[in-house]
Amino acid sequence: MAMVPLFDWAETFGLATQDRAKAVKYYRQAMSEIPADLVNAAVKRVTTGWKWGNRMPLPSDLRDAVPDAYADRKLALMNLDRAIEKRKER
Repeated sequence: MAMVPLFDWAETFGLATQDRAKAVKYYRQAMSEIPADLVNAAVKRVTTGWKWGNRMPLPSDLRDAVPDAYADRKLALMNLDRAIEKRKER
């Protein structure tokens, strides 16, 4: 996942946490169901437009950066699952 670029960016601006390994663990946990390519896109979007210079982006900020893409992906998977189930019923 894009945690290394996120934390490198944060350190550049003095926003990083004292315990990087622990923070990465929690970020990965909070973002675990989001596909890696969307996490990468979220990190890029958030770090290029971050307006709150006094804190590091939280996992919720990353999620908010890709809600439509994530919702579209979930819907596509649901439709695929339905199609597979229908095909099994035949």
